[in-house]
Amino acid sequence: MGTAAASAIHPPRPDPRDRLVKNLQRRVIPGLDGIRGIAALSVVMFHGISERFPGGQAVQMFFVLSGMLITWLLLTEERHTGTVSLRAFYWRRAFRLFPAVVALLGWEFVIDRPRVSHQSILAVACYYANYYSAFGGQLGSLIHTWSLAVEEHFYLIWPPIFVFITNRSRLIKVLLAAALLSAADRALTGRFLSPVYSLNATEPNASGLLLGCAITLLIWSSRRKIPLSIFHPALALLSLLAIVGLAQVPKESAYAWTALGVPFEAIILLHAITYEWRVLENRLARFLGRVSYGIYIWQFVAIWLVHFLHLAGVYLRWIAMPGAAVLLAAISHYAIERPAQSFGRMLFARMAFSSHRRPIETRQAPEDFPSYAKE
Repeated sequence: MGTAAASAIHPPRPDPRDRLVKNLQRRVIPGLDGIRGIAALSVVMFHGISERFPGGQAVQMFFVLSGMLITWLLLTEERHTGTVSLRAFYWRRAFRLFPAVVALLGWEFVIDRPRVSHQSILAVACYYANYYSAFGGQLGSLIHTWSLAVEEHFYLIWPPIFVFITNRSRLIKVLLAAALLSAADRALTGRFLSPVYSLNATEPNASGLLLGCAITLLIWSSRRKIPLSIFHPALALLSLLAIVGLAQVPKESAYAWTALGVPFEAIILLHAITYEWRVLENRLARFLGRVSYGIYIWQFVAIWLVHFLHLAGVYLRWIAMPGAAVLLAAISHYAIERPAQSFGRMLFARMAFSSHRRPIETRQAPEDFPSYAKE
């Protein structure tokens, strides 16, 4: 009787793991746009103003986020259709990612501001820029494209693994072990072999992607196995402080420390999605998230433009650098990326009909399918 009365007066707190899953199932996942926008601007500030900004940690945040989102997309498609269309997946990725990169390379090839070599352009176009840099190639103002190559390698490898390995509990263990090996590889390769290789190659930089995949599979299959302590509000603040602190490590030893931020970035993502942080849920944050890919792509053109227009004063650059990056990203988003995606969906639909199949929107995007599936 007393227990029942106490329960009525003090009802049990909602389980944050249930709230996490509920928010992941929404068409627009809370917090992610804001995090993407902040992460992209952090990289711009890192390259344009000061290496004290957590640019390296921001890239790792993108990796964790990509691992989580792509895996959730694959799981959602599998639930709705009973299978995963690799053809449709790669088609979506191509029309989402390639147009802005092609535009950037066109700018570099024709305008050549800031200057880069034709070898660098070829490396970026063929998505081996990270290995080109790892083995001594000079990417110049395309140096940021190493991470695009890492992401592209992930897109090529992970979906087929997801499709063909159906024992998900074993796959989670393999992913976690591989994430640890990748982090160790980064530290050991950087310490004993080549710091440049450890900072650029795919295998030493895969820990965030692999951890993101493992977390999503765990959430989907057995959310109760995730410790409740991870959702303690204080842990988010500690994780943020850890990320900022790791960004202060000298550049010469970054190879040994950057991967340590991956678990903290995963915690921040889980908290932002679960608790729907207000600072990330406003029009500006959502807009920055939508154009975050363009911010990252066009950052060195923006930095060059600020210097070309003599706007790189001590104080003015703090506004000019992110402002120019956002402006170029918005132009890219509305003039290049969105039209290309629309054209890609239309073309895929025509190809599907011509081969007596239903189009991608019908086969893969029912009413409750997440909006990022078309990003």
